[in-house]
Amino acid sequence: MINIAISVSSSVAVFFLLKILTGYYQWGLVGATLSFFGLNYFLAKRVIAKVEALMAQVTKELQAQKFDKAIKTLKSGYPLGNWQFFVKAQLDAQIGVIYYLMKDDDEAFNYLKQGFNKHWMAMGMLAILYMKKKDLKMMTETFEKAVKSSPKEGMLWNLYAYCVLKEGDRDKALEILARGLAKIPGDEKLLANQTAVANKQKMKMRGYGELWLQFYLEKTPQMDQKVPQYMQGLAMAQGRRRIIRR
Repeated sequence: MINIAISVSSSVAVFFLLKILTGYYQWGLVGATLSFFGLNYFLAKRVIAKVEALMAQVTKELQAQKFDKAIKTLKSGYPLGNWQFFVKAQLDAQIGVIYYLMKDDDEAFNYLKQGFNKHWMAMGMLAILYMKKKDLKMMTETFEKAVKSSPKEGMLWNLYAYCVLKEGDRDKALEILARGLAKIPGDEKLLANQTAVANKQKMKMRGYGELWLQFYLEKTPQMDQKVPQYMQGLAMAQGRRRIIRR
């Protein structure tokens, strides 16, 4: 990436300059190290500011129901991916989420596959699409990547268990809920669903409100809308927390 290349080349230049001026390579190493991390931080911060401005614009477009324009805006940020690691993957995750909310599963799948695995919402949607394709192996692998990257997201553990239970594996669903509780002890929704599954009852997900409804796993009165009003901006809120600096 360009940020790394600039930081490395600058630190090398600082190393030789300080070594020549002081006669000690140790000072060169110190200066090179400070130069690398300082410059990389500054350059990363600049890219992050541009990504956040892009996300703010996309949120406004989603609120105005301009979904195609929001996707176009996100794609305009692709060149930033040449400067910073994981930026393009984050943008693809956001695009995939928007297509998923628009119920365009084919396009959603294409982008979510390329998305950032720390965007747990996008990973959850990708896993659901694998489930719809009857590819349970990839569904499981996707959920496992997601819970590894975001182990403190109670909704994600419940979503994983819900999909596994939907496919008829109650024992595995209980195992997943237990793993979730090991990561988030005392989570009330995980505890409630663990009890429900153990008693062969239906999992209760409506407590998550809008967050649950956007996965389209249960029918709701709003399902006939292209993207329900209450879902506007939800995807973008998830992504803004996960901008990577390195």
